[in-house]
Amino acid sequence: MIEKGAVLGWYFMYMPIGRDPDFEIMLTPEQRKYMWQRTTKIRNEKPIVIADFWNDGPITDGCLAGGRRYVHITADCHVEPCAFVHFRRPEDSIREKSLLKVLKESELFNAMRARQDPAYESNPMRPCWIVDRPWALREVVREVSADASEAGSAHLMDEKIANELDRRAKAWEPVANEIWESIQRYNRKYDRIAEIAQGNIQNLDDIKEDLL
Repeated sequence: MIEKGAVLGWYFMYMPIGRDPDFEIMLTPEQRKYMWQRTTKIRNEKPIVIADFWNDGPITDGCLAGGRRYVHITADCHVEPCAFVHFRRPEDSIREKSLLKVLKESELFNAMRARQDPAYESNPMRPCWIVDRPWALREVVREVSADASEAGSAHLMDEKIANELDRRAKAWEPVANEIWESIQRYNRKYDRIAEIAQGNIQNLDDIKEDLL
């Protein structure tokens, strides 16, 4: 693709939404980790910009949805948190008020943004409301009495599907924690190297653990 002129690539993974979600084609934790490793390798070695919609949480500082940096506006002018999260409050419509007013006043968006705070979820490798923190989405939907705008999203509240999503999210959690810890170690190491180069650190013994 690079030889044919491609300058941008964007990885998406299967999302278990719609009328009949198939959990068997969702990525396993090992496959998702490989995607992260592969993306990192391509960025280091190839002349192309690569984005990963889920594994780039450390770059975007977590999920962008819920009006934090991104919203989804439907054909009937309702404002929803994400193109995958089809829940809404009836008053959140740009027919009735400005988009800015929706973003400021929406009970749904405010509840979601409160749960995007690092105090609520500190690992940006687990940004997604559907595959990483499905229990948080259900909590918000119930809290603000949000309506599903299509049957495929209503299924996310069903006990059987909720249990399967929770199980898969929990399986990803330790892998996500391992990756995030490795990213933090890398960042600390090169922050220290920069400080040494600038002459801000004199005694290397004080920071040797960060350099290992």
